[in-house]
Amino acid sequence: MFAATAASAATLMPFTSISADSVAINLGSSADNAINQSGLMPGYSAGDDFDAYVAGALHSFETDTEYFSAVNAGTAVLTLGFGSVIELEKLGVFNENAQGAGSVAFEVSTDGITYTSIGTLFTTPGSPRTDYAADVFSFGPVMAQFVRATLSDCGNYCAVGEIIAGVTPIPLPATLPLLLGAGAGLFALRRRQTAAVAA
Repeated sequence: MFAATAASAATLMPFTSISADSVAINLGSSADNAINQSGLMPGYSAGDDFDAYVAGALHSFETDTEYFSAVNAGTAVLTLGFGSVIELEKLGVFNENAQGAGSVAFEVSTDGITYTSIGTLFTTPGSPRTDYAADVFSFGPVMAQFVRATLSDCGNYCAVGEIIAGVTPIPLPATLPLLLGAGAGLFALRRRQTAAVAA
């Protein structure tokens, strides 16, 4: 049995792995830049409220904190992993302000083999050499261990600063407060018995 509460807000869950079908080595780019928080201002912790974070976060325009595909790739595919199956509700894309993708098509998988489309995010272009905010893609919760993001409608490069994930918080069992209270009571009783024996 779980506690009846109002709908919980999505919380941030960092990705633990990423791969890319192409990387612009000449720019010092790395696929890891899209998940390692190197350009996020401020950074975040797992469990932080997704919406509250996105409302105030920016990504640096510095290229060494961003992911860039190979030049003139046209599209780029990023495969991101969580390390275990989670319930995913939202994705945020800090779309690189000068070379970002015009659209990002998302697919999810629980096994890394079979992927299901969850839709496409059409991103907002930014101004070159300025820090930039996230575009948010919300959908009905889906089970996922992997997210595949296909960046399209790009400039000379397909580029993103960061991709972040909002997951459904795990509800606490309704009996948890009772168990904690009982444990504290037993501890206090044991302490009294020990004090009585010592006296």
